[in-house]
Amino acid sequence: MLGYVNFPTITAQPYPLTLSPYSFLWLELQSAPAAPEPVEVPVDEPIVHMLSRGIEGVLSGEGLTRLQHLLASYLPHQRWFGAKSRTIKTVEILDSAELPGLNAMILFLHLTYEDNSTDIYQLALTISTGEVAEMVRASDPASIVATVSTSDGPAILHDAVAREDVRQAILHLIETSGELPTRNGSLQGHSSSAFAEVRGTNPLPARTGSAEQSNTSILYDAKLIMKLFRRLQPGENPDTDIGRFLTETAHFPRIAPFLGDITLHSKTGEPTTIAMLQALVENEGDGWQWTLDELSHYYDSVAILPALHDLGTPPPSFPTMKYPPWPASTQASISTQPRCLAAAPRRCTWH
Repeated sequence: MLGYVNFPTITAQPYPLTLSPYSFLWLELQSAPAAPEPVEVPVDEPIVHMLSRGIEGVLSGEGLTRLQHLLASYLPHQRWFGAKSRTIKTVEILDSAELPGLNAMILFLHLTYEDNSTDIYQLALTISTGEVAEMVRASDPASIVATVSTSDGPAILHDAVAREDVRQAILHLIETSGELPTRNGSLQGHSSSAFAEVRGTNPLPARTGSAEQSNTSILYDAKLIMKLFRRLQPGENPDTDIGRFLTETAHFPRIAPFLGDITLHSKTGEPTTIAMLQALVENEGDGWQWTLDELSHYYDSVAILPALHDLGTPPPSFPTMKYPPWPASTQASISTQPRCLAAAPRRCTWH
């Protein structure tokens, strides 16, 4: 319940759980998740007309209404969405910024749940056709918000982070300390004093990370890692604040250097960090993979041992208790320790 780690699916087979001594688990039972399937949008003239005007066409008029309805179904299936146990009532687009020349936009979504609580999320959207669309279908089908048919053939509306040109454009915003206008403010990129040395001059092909987490990680070759904060909180993110101080002020060498960030400046609120860039420090995997490897080594080592023929004598039955100095005629025995502790505050001895 606390970490929202997915446990194995419950089936008719025995369900294994491992507990350490005096430990416990709190588990939350949820309905079995359905496989995320792309939403099929009906083929009609309004949709074709909207797509013919690019991503802007989907963010206005009837297209905006359709999109907000689709996102309410799309978001709970994303691994970075942190409110899977709650039901989305409405999705409203608060602000947006266009990525020049890419037919892509970064959206800032205001979510209202059935219990009237709210969240702010960011999602980059784009429209792809042809080979690019087929590549996204094959490599990241869960990123697809909707599929439609147009006069130019099939098209998909999907999370833009699945496209290489969008990933490079986000990095370029930090690299150049650039600025993008939004409808209600601006996006401002910033590169730190350590950026140029770590970045180098070679091209950095990018890919998204595969680990289950609440944010999205973009890895640029083996040099940089960018964290896109999906769920946004007003103000500077603590990761950014601490990393900037340790890198640029304290010059502390024993962390992954802070290389830059992207901040949303709104006319109606305080600046909000939406992305952070760090140097990618090579490692040998994460704690979960280490645990799996160690367990595998253990089972490999015990699998070759001979089976035990003498398992020892069975344990005795649960002992009873006697309470001295009562007379023998009034001695009492009970079968459970809690009752002993509650009924006999005097010293008990195992009998």
